[in-house]
Order: sequence, then structure tokens, then C-alpha cells
Amino acid sequence: MLYMFNVDVGIMLTFDINLGMEQVSVLQENIEKIHKIPVDMQVLLVSGGVTLPANQRVCHFSAGTDTNPIFLYNKEFYHNSNVDIPSELLQVDTGPVASDMNAEVDQCLVLPDAINTVIMRSHLAQRFYEMAQEETQTCERLVHEQHLQHQGYAAVIANMDDTLPTVKANMDQFVQYYHEFLESRKHFLHLAETVGDVANTLATIPLLPMLVDIALQDPHLSVTSLEEFSKKENISLLDWLHLRNSKDSFERLSQMCMRGIQQHSEEIVSSLQAVLNRALTHSLDENMRSIKGLSDRFSGLERLLKEVRNLLQEQTDLAKAFQQNSNRASNLGDVSILPDLCASHRRQLLVMLKNHQKIRDIRRRIIMAKKELIKNIYVRMRWVNGVETEIATVFEKTSMYYNSLKSLKEQLNILQQTHSIPQLYLTAVSEVARRRTFSQAFLLWSSDLACHLCAVHSEEVVRRQNFQSQFEGHMLNFLFPGLEDVPPTFATQAPDLFDTKLPKLCFEDIEMLRMKVPDLALSLSIPDLTSITQFFLSKSITNTLKPKEVASLEERLVEVVAAVGLDSNLDPTLLQPSESQIPSQSTMPSFTHPISSDKGFESETDTEEFEKVGQSPTDLVFEKKDGNNHEPVYSLRKSIMLLRQDLVSLKDLFQLEQNNILQYLSKLIYLYNSEAEQKDQEVCRLKEELATSNSDLQNAQFTIDELEKRMKICLDLETREREERGRLEEQRDVDKGLFEAEKEKIVKELTEQLHHDHRLEIEAVRSRFIRVMATASMERSPSECSLEKIEKPVDPDICEAIAQVKADMIVEKERAVSVERQKWQMKMEQEIHQIKLHTEAEKQIWFNEAMRRILVEKDRQIEGLRDRTLSLEAECQKYQNTINRLTATSGSLGSECSLLERVEALESAKVKLEAELAEARSTPIQHSTPTHQDMSTSIALIQESVSRDAATSPDPVKRSQFKEKLTRSTTSLIQQGKVSVGSCNEGDVVLVVWDETYKNYSILQESTSLYFLHSDCLALMSLPVDSDGSLRRRYSLAEVIEREFCRARKPGNRYNVPEGTKFFRVKVKPLKSLPFNSQSSST
Repeated sequence: MLYMFNVDVGIMLTFDINLGMEQVSVLQENIEKIHKIPVDMQVLLVSGGVTLPANQRVCHFSAGTDTNPIFLYNKEFYHNSNVDIPSELLQVDTGPVASDMNAEVDQCLVLPDAINTVIMRSHLAQRFYEMAQEETQTCERLVHEQHLQHQGYAAVIANMDDTLPTVKANMDQFVQYYHEFLESRKHFLHLAETVGDVANTLATIPLLPMLVDIALQDPHLSVTSLEEFSKKENISLLDWLHLRNSKDSFERLSQMCMRGIQQHSEEIVSSLQAVLNRALTHSLDENMRSIKGLSDRFSGLERLLKEVRNLLQEQTDLAKAFQQNSNRASNLGDVSILPDLCASHRRQLLVMLKNHQKIRDIRRRIIMAKKELIKNIYVRMRWVNGVETEIATVFEKTSMYYNSLKSLKEQLNILQQTHSIPQLYLTAVSEVARRRTFSQAFLLWSSDLACHLCAVHSEEVVRRQNFQSQFEGHMLNFLFPGLEDVPPTFATQAPDLFDTKLPKLCFEDIEMLRMKVPDLALSLSIPDLTSITQFFLSKSITNTLKPKEVASLEERLVEVVAAVGLDSNLDPTLLQPSESQIPSQSTMPSFTHPISSDKGFESETDTEEFEKVGQSPTDLVFEKKDGNNHEPVYSLRKSIMLLRQDLVSLKDLFQLEQNNILQYLSKLIYLYNSEAEQKDQEVCRLKEELATSNSDLQNAQFTIDELEKRMKICLDLETREREERGRLEEQRDVDKGLFEAEKEKIVKELTEQLHHDHRLEIEAVRSRFIRVMATASMERSPSECSLEKIEKPVDPDICEAIAQVKADMIVEKERAVSVERQKWQMKMEQEIHQIKLHTEAEKQIWFNEAMRRILVEKDRQIEGLRDRTLSLEAECQKYQNTINRLTATSGSLGSECSLLERVEALESAKVKLEAELAEARSTPIQHSTPTHQDMSTSIALIQESVSRDAATSPDPVKRSQFKEKLTRSTTSLIQQGKVSVGSCNEGDVVLVVWDETYKNYSILQESTSLYFLHSDCLALMSLPVDSDGSLRRRYSLAEVIEREFCRARKPGNRYNVPEGTKFFRVKVKPLKSLPFNSQSSST
């Protein structure tokens, strides 16, 4: 179900769960259809004040459950002008109304003492219980609804708090926007007032003929307007604007802007800010935001609920008692108990009636509390509605003024563009004329250059191909490498056309506008393009030719330009040199030229044809003056050729030397890179080894911690379970003894009772017999013989009666014993169950406490290891810095030695850490009980399999075999912890043993590391080794004095370990405080 809570009336509404997958608008339509609340009057919120948008899905929000419903509000209740609360809000759903039950109780109280009365009173008690249950559920529902109403009101306050900052930010933005407009208000008024002057100015500005042709091509204009426009003469810019818009557009625009500017003033912003500030002040009223005393009210309601539950429990117990009494009276059928039973029932019925009245009173008080809460929430919801109405009004007005101001600014922007039309029109005309002049000069120069360079490139390529066709395949080809090269193309194609869409305006048009509009002559700035055109003309190759050649070249250029389609875009006069330019070039006082500094066209590899093309006018004039003298020219050219040949040879030599230097340099770089790479590889290898060591250390530590934790938990659990089992067995024995004693006591009492009854029965039979005999003796005289005759026929009856009594007694005894046995058996089972529950609880408590202590201890150990890891990382950083310094300085032997020493120190620290871990691992195993020796052994084997090196570490199988050979006293000392096999620190008592594998004395340790006895201690410990390798004693006890970490540097060493093996060398002294056992070599 989809749950929704109506905060107004305080009831829970349910809908189909499928609506959760629909949009919120669909849910609102269902609410309108079922509960008749219009969609526009519905407000849907979730806890926290988030509004449900109509276009979102309901499942998008984490709400709709019975504990977190969607809150629904009906705005119709708060929009009316009546201040009184609507009556429909006070119609609280109180559920079924229970009667006072006074009449029913009075009728039952006057009934006679009979079985039917008991049954009727039992039914009445059951009704009391059922009504108490319904009343309790109603009270709980009403209290829960009041809590939800409070949550719904808190959601409304949260929604209002979320809305206020947004509204305030929008208001600040609007005020800033409005003030910016007010600051420019005078400027805008001036623009609106001077529109007529702008129109007069536009009427004086003519529309250029080229622009008229463009204006007639406007597709948005009607044919009639275009015909009228084309018939006019001396068309002005204003006429064109009137053609696009109406003639009175300037006046209407001015009037609209004037009205808009006058409508907006400072008072509008002030009034809006005042309304918003008033709404914000109202929203901060703490008397309305929170309901004072509501927490105390809820506490009182919880106390009432607790009292109702207690009364319900009392009614339940009384109803069960009535039912049990009714069933017992019906089964027994004994009317003697009815008076007392009925009297008790009367008193209990009065108690139940009193409880029923109390429950009804509590229900009434809870209903009144809910109605009061509805009234409080109604008043505050009207206040919230008023605040939000003011805020909505401010928001609407702000939006309206903002849109109006935005529209006005667009009109003012058009007005500002209107004022800038004359200036921009003249500037655009000048820019178009400038661009056309530049593009024509640039296209002419680039096309000229492309034509000449294309001819030069093609001629050079053809010449090389002709020579290559003769020289290719010849035996001399080997002596002249590189003859197959071809010069690359450079500027052999004319650039693409540009500025083709510009109007064909020229400087004559600018001069005409300057004469027609003298007031705006300053805006018509004609750019000085002489330098640019002179540059293009001076760079042109035509300047280096004779007048006849220039003329022919110009004709050729015109043909080329016309062929490529540039004739329509170029100025025809641009190709015709001015008359003033030719004599200026012929009458130059010196041989200087604008491109005389560009005589670098020649190079040592240029061809003769390229020299002809690239000659400067200076060279041409020189040839003209001295053309009759050919010998000096020939000699000079020959010298130039020789110089060029020398230059080529020098260049080849320089190139060869440069190649040699580059090869040598590349070789040096390669050697440097290889050395650096080796250093980097060494650094990476050392880093990997260090990381591997750290990883192994962490894995070992983690495995040790896990195994220790599991072992301790198992040990504690098993110990406690064993203790609890023993305690339970003792308790069972005690209970069993008590039960047996109680059973014997009851059997004895029953037996005595039966014997007593039997004696009484016999005495009764005997007295009856005596009376019969006395009666018979009255009829005739008594005699012993006749008495015996009379007694004989009576004996069978007496015996039969006695037998019957005995049988009855035996049956009664067995039945009583069986009943008592069942009773005590059930009692014992209940006691055992209670003891088990108590034991389980205590076991859980002990387990939690043990886990806490273990975690605290492990956290401490982890912190210690973390600190040690940080110190090792610092050492690694130092080590890396050292490597970097070695790499930067190409390395030194001294630094490398110190580096190796640091590596050894780090490895030593690693081994020490491993030893400490092994020591920590062996500690719990020494103190474990014999029951868990298998577990400890498996743990040790697991750890050894993880970290032991088969080549260098001691074999655990050999160690265990050796420990089996130890004397019983030495084994006892190890088991008692007096001899340490888990650590080898200073002051520890250790066992020195002979190791057949390494032919040396070693220290017996439960560790993966090797511990050898220092050779200086052999004489002190009286453990000399004979020259033939035999020994006198197998093992001995000693105390550790010193321990040092060693590494085997040579394969053949005194300890017979492989090269590179790491081990500890231990110094000891004889032990005098413990009993000392030794074993000779013969044993």
C-alpha cells in the first residue's frame, strides 16, 4: 500500500501501490477522485519539506510507507476569510464507541449462584477484554496520528525555510538589475528625446548606388515598395529605413521608450523590498514556528498509553481467570464451591468495570488532545499560508517588473542602435573600400609571384629530369649522390579568392559622402594604403624588368588574371603603372631599392636560371652600364663560381664533422641512458624486494593475529563450556538428590497414610464383628467351640474386604506417586531450562568481554607494528634518496657501499621483526592446555609453511624428533615455560643443542630463523668439539647474554650454511639457578 497522511484532519490515507510507479500528477488525480480535494488545492510534501513536482515519479522520493508517509494539505481550509476552524477538521475518527457496560454488569451481579451465572460472567469478562483491546489500539493510533501531524507541520516549516532564501536571492538580483537601469535612466531619456535629430541626420546621408542595388534585392520587401524605391532619386539612408519599417517607427519607438522609462522609478523597488522584509519578519516568529509545550504533551500521552497497556494487561489476566474458573466449575460439577466463586466473580467484575471506565476516560482525553492539536496546527497553517501568500505576491510583482524592464531594455537597445546608424554606416563604407584595395593589391602580387615561381620551378624540374635521364645508370652516378632530388614547390599556386561578396565601393564613394555630409567628415577616415600597395608592387618581379618587358609581363598577367577569374574583382587601373613611378625608378640617385636587402635569393646551390630571376635592379643597371666590357664580368663570375665551390666543400666538411659529433654525442647519451637504466633497474629491484618483505611481514602478522584470535576464542569458549557443563551436572545432581529425597518423603507419607487407613478399616471390621458376636451371644450361651464355628464362615468376607482395601491402597499409591513424579519432573525440566538460558547469557557476556580485550590488545600491537612500518618507510625513503643521488652523480663506490649497508640494515630489521612475530606466535602455544596441543601444532605448521625457507630454515620434523629425545626433566622445563623456545632475547633461558645438519651448536627455537652458538662460548659452556668432529655433550641449558644478526658472505663458512643465508649468533653463559641435565655422546 501507498501511505499518505492528511495533516489537516490527522488521518492516514492508503492508495494502490502501483501509483508509486506513476507520476505525481496521476496520484493527485486519484486524490481528487476519491477524497474530493481539487488538484490545484493539494500540497504534497515529504519529510524534510521537499515538494513533490507533478512531472516526477512518486517512487523518486523515499516516502509512502506507514512510518514515513507523504504529507497531504488542503489549501481550501486556509483561504477562507473566516477565522474559526472548520467543523469538518474536528471530526476525529475515534473508531467504534464502547458502551459503559454498567447495565450488563448490574444484571450479572444479581444472578443466583449457579453454573450458568459463572458462564455468563465469563463471557462478560471476555467482552471487557475485547473492548479494552480495541480501546488500546484506538489510543495508540490517535497518539501516532498526533506525532505524524507534528512531523507534517515541521515539513511545512522546513519547506518555508527552503523557499525564503531563494526568494530573497531573486529579490537581490532584481534590485541590482533595477538599480543598473536607474543609473542609466537619464541617458536613455536623452536618447528618446533626440530621435528626431537622428532622423534628420539620416535624411542627409545618401545611400550609395552600389548599396541601392543590394537593397533592391531584399526578399522581405514587397514588389510595390521596391518599385517606388527604385523610382526615387537621391535616396537617403532614412528612406531605406522607412522602406523596411513604417514611416512613423521612430516616433513610436521614442514614445514607447519614454513611457517605459517614466513607469519605472525607485518607489517600486522600495515597496517590493518593504513587503518582502515584512514577510521575512513574520516568518521568523518563534511563537508560530514551534508549538510550545508539545514535547510535554507527547510525554503525557505516552504515560497515558502506558497506563492503558497496564489496564489492558489487568483485564486480560482477569478474563483468563474467569475463563479458567468457568471451565473448572463446569468440569467438577461441585455446587458447593459456587457461592465463594460467584462472590469472587462479583468483586472481579466490579474491578473490570472500573478499569473499563478508566480506559474510556483515557481515550476521551487523547481525543481531546488531538482536537487541540488540530486547532493549533490550523492557526499556524493559516499563518504559514499568509506568509507564503505575501512571498508569492512579491515574487509575481518582481517577475512582472523584471519582464517589463527586460522588454524596455530591448527597445532601448534598438533606440541606441538607431543613434549609432550614421556613425556605423560611414565607418562600414570606409572599411569596405579599404578591404577591396588591400585584397586587389594582395591578389595581384600573389598571382604574379605564383606565376613566376611556377615557371622557375617547372623549368628547374625539367632541367634536372633531362640531366637525370642522361646520368642515371652511369658508372659515375656513384660519385655524385643526391642528383635525384627535386626542389619542393613553394608559392606556385595563386591563393583562393576572398572579399568577393563585398560591395564594389571605392575611395571616390568616400569622397562623395564627405562632400554630402560635411558634419560627419571626421567619421570618414580614409586609411593610408600607399605603404601596403607600394610593398606589394615593390616585391613584384615586374619592377626588375625593362619597360618593354614590364609591358609584356603586364599583358601576360592580365591574361592570367582573366583566365583564373580575377578580372572582375581587381581594379583595372592597378595593373597600369603610374607615370610618376617610371621616372622615379630610372632617376634614382643611387642603386638602393626597397628590396635591396633581400639579395639573399642566391645560395651556394642556386642554379644560374634562378640567379637570373632573383637579380636585383642594382645588378641590372650595372650590366646596362658596363655591358661592353665582358671580360671583367666573366672573370668575376668565374671567381664567384670558385668561391661557391669552396663554400660547398667547406659545407660538406662541416656537415661531416657535425655528423661525427652527433654520432659521438648519441653514443655518450646511449651510454648514459644505459647506466641510468641499470641504476633504475637496481632501484626498482631493491624496492620490489623491500615491498615483498613488507608484504610478507604483513601477511605473517595478519595470519598470526587471526590464528591467535581464533585459538584464544576457542580456548575460552571450551573452558567456559566445560565449567558450565560441570556446574550444570553438579546442579543436576543436587536437584536429583532433592527430588529423590522429596519422592522418598512423599512415598513414606503416603505409605504411612495407607497403613493408617488400613488399620482403621481393620478396626472398623473388627468392631462390627464384635457387635455381631455380641448380638449372637444374647440368643444363646457362648462357648469357645461355638465361637470358633461362628468365626469360620466369616473369615472369607473379611479377607476379601482386606484384599480389596489393599488393592485400592496400592492403586492410589501408584497414582499419587505418578502425579508427584510428573510434577517434580516438569519442575526439574523448567529449572534446567532456566539454568541453560542463564548459562547462555553469561557465556555470551564472557565471550563479548573476551573479544573486547582481544581487540584492544591487537589494536595496541597493530599500532606498534604500524609505527615500526612507518620507521621502515622513512628508512626506505632515505635509501631512495641515496639511490637518486648516486644516479645523478653517476655513482661512487663509497656511496654504493653505504647503500649496501643500509640494505643489510633493513634486512636485519626485517629478520628481527620476523623473530618478534615468531616470539609472539609461540607465546600462546606454550601456555595452552594439553587438550589443544594438536591445534597449536597445526597453527605452528601453517605459519612455518607460509614463511619458512626450505634451504635455510630448520626442519620442524627434525626439531620435534630431537625434542622427543630430550630427558623428561628438560621436557618438563620447556612445558612449564622455564626454558624459552619461542624467543631468544637477552636474559632468556634457552636450550643449546647439537645440530647434525650444520655441525654446530644451535639454540632450540620454535622459529623460522637460525640461531647458532657463538664460538667464543664453547669453552665457557664446556661444549668443546673434538678434532675428529665428535662431541662430548648433546645439549645444555644456558642464559642469553647477547644476540647479533649475521649474513653468510662466502659459501664455505664455519656454520656450513649457503651463501647469503641470514642467521643469529648468540652469546650465552652457563645457567646455575635451574637444574642442569646433560647427555653424553654415547647416549
